[in-house]
Amino acid sequence: MSIWPRGEEAVPYLVGGAKISLDVLNKVSSLFGPSCVQAVLSAASGIIAVVEGVKANRDDSRQLVEHLLGLLPVISNSYKEETDDDLLQETRGSISRLTGQLFSSSVLPAKPPVLYGRDEEVDEIAHRLGSMAESAWLALLGPRGIGKTAVLLAVMEHMEIGQKYGDCRYLVRCEQATSTTLLVELIARSLGLENSSGDRMKDVATLLLTTDHPILLLLNNFETPWDAQGEQSQVEDILCAIASCPHVSVLITMRAHAARDLFLKVHPNAKGDKSLDALLAELSCMPLAVRLMASLGRSGLTPTTLLKAWTDKAAGADLLHGTDKSKSVNISIQLSIESNIMQSVPEALRLLSVIAMLPAGASMELLSELVPSFPNLILAQARLREATLSYTPDGTQTLQLLSPICLHVLKHHPGSDDSKKALYDAYIQSIAKRNLDPEGCTFPSDSRALATEETNLEVILPDSIQDGSKQTMDAALAFSLYQYWTRPRLNGIARVVEECREKRGVNYLARGLYCYGRLLSSMLRFDEAQEVLEEACHPFQQSQQTYDRSYEADCLMRLAGIHRDQGRYDKAQSILKAASELYQKLGHRPGIANCVMYLGDISGYQHHDEEAHVSLQEALSIFRELDKRLVVANCHSRISTSKSGTIHIYACTDLDLTADHYCYVFPY
Repeated sequence: MSIWPRGEEAVPYLVGGAKISLDVLNKVSSLFGPSCVQAVLSAASGIIAVVEGVKANRDDSRQLVEHLLGLLPVISNSYKEETDDDLLQETRGSISRLTGQLFSSSVLPAKPPVLYGRDEEVDEIAHRLGSMAESAWLALLGPRGIGKTAVLLAVMEHMEIGQKYGDCRYLVRCEQATSTTLLVELIARSLGLENSSGDRMKDVATLLLTTDHPILLLLNNFETPWDAQGEQSQVEDILCAIASCPHVSVLITMRAHAARDLFLKVHPNAKGDKSLDALLAELSCMPLAVRLMASLGRSGLTPTTLLKAWTDKAAGADLLHGTDKSKSVNISIQLSIESNIMQSVPEALRLLSVIAMLPAGASMELLSELVPSFPNLILAQARLREATLSYTPDGTQTLQLLSPICLHVLKHHPGSDDSKKALYDAYIQSIAKRNLDPEGCTFPSDSRALATEETNLEVILPDSIQDGSKQTMDAALAFSLYQYWTRPRLNGIARVVEECREKRGVNYLARGLYCYGRLLSSMLRFDEAQEVLEEACHPFQQSQQTYDRSYEADCLMRLAGIHRDQGRYDKAQSILKAASELYQKLGHRPGIANCVMYLGDISGYQHHDEEAHVSLQEALSIFRELDKRLVVANCHSRISTSKSGTIHIYACTDLDLTADHYCYVFPY
């Protein structure tokens, strides 16, 4: 028995099968005589069913229908005397109806694959719509994102709905209906009305009245036409016209009472105010706008007063860009900023502008350093919370802003140059005071503390390095090495290198290229890393400036490591020899030990185990004297691989490292 795929899995099979069928039909019509015409037309009718099975794939469906429509005239014209006109017209009519179903805006999307906890609602709505003898009118009300559309789509696929309405279920996406004219046009298109008599509402009413089969009309996101300014009475007329059709049922989804509940929860004294509904309509029932305005009302303002303030502010041209929803939020934010709550503490707005520059929010620990000149810092924080402009997520110690508030503040209330400088200085100092050397005992705790500010630093450092100061460049390079030891990425290092090249001279350029090459190498981007490190070696030889040649040696050593990892052992050994000689001239013992360790690696890769063991033991001895504990552990691991497992056991008892340190042990 053949097992055919079902549902969405069947789409590619149906599409492929239909295309093959069309090719066969073309050949049949060209190679055989009139006796095959009837069979061809019958097969063409069968293809309609196949095409109907691929409604989910609209592009393929459209192409198949176009091929089919092109095939039928060829057949009928070639064998006109043999063609059954009734069958031909029936086939054409079927294709036309199918085309309207496939490509009108009423095609229903599939319901969500998972819809948890809504079975009772779905069953109840489907039963009401399916059991009533004549028409039924139902509305799903609730805030944005609660799942109204998901429930609606599940209702559309319910068995009772399918039995009563069949294919006469039409979806109207009302979020585009910003006027009654657009609403009527969307309804007409959903019903498949392509031609117009000049009066689209009359066309819709005529179709609905002359159709005997029960129709279910779905008006999704109906708040858009309902809340359109000055259009509500016309929208009511449209609904009345539809209601006059006895066999047409309507299901509406709309944002409504949840906005009122939210407002009254924040500002319970507003209950009974006649202007509340009008205010919520102006706010487009957007939760953030509602909460902000309710917070203002809690300070003693009634919905009537808030509505007047809102409409007055709406006249400001600078806030009227964007959709109605974004305007509602922007105006509400601006009114909150200008409220007495905020104006009573001048530092509150300045603090808001500072927090807006930090995508991850402002740490309570750093706050006094971010705004050092604020005498009323604690009161300013309280005012931001009271106005619902900031919040502190559970389990954190940060002040954060929602994205719409952050964007509004950055655009309309950017921080001053002094505030920005204080912010940058505070974060640069936070890097300077951290121990970002993995050998240090405080590295695990310092790196964890820095990780909480990493998102902010990735925004601040690329901007702050434009001043080219030594302190800023040191912080940016230290942060890049911190990223190497924790989670390597290249977000800002290329920018740092360019600033070093332009403003800080050969020493900083060397450090920048060294960091860049090391990060690329750790990400296994060896070709790019080699190019960067080779570039790092040239400025030293050509520059007349005094520079620290240890950077040149470091770049050579890392370059040798890349050649080693790529199996170019002779090249690696040659570069290591040059790096080792330079380290010896400088008296740089850690560098000498690293070169020896790399040479031991190469000997091991070439199966020269004795040479590898001798080199690694020599490196281990130097690292022990220097108390480089992480590299000592690394050496022990290499020795155990090259010689035996007994030394590896010794390594575990010889070292005094916390578990945290092992999280940061990377191969040198």
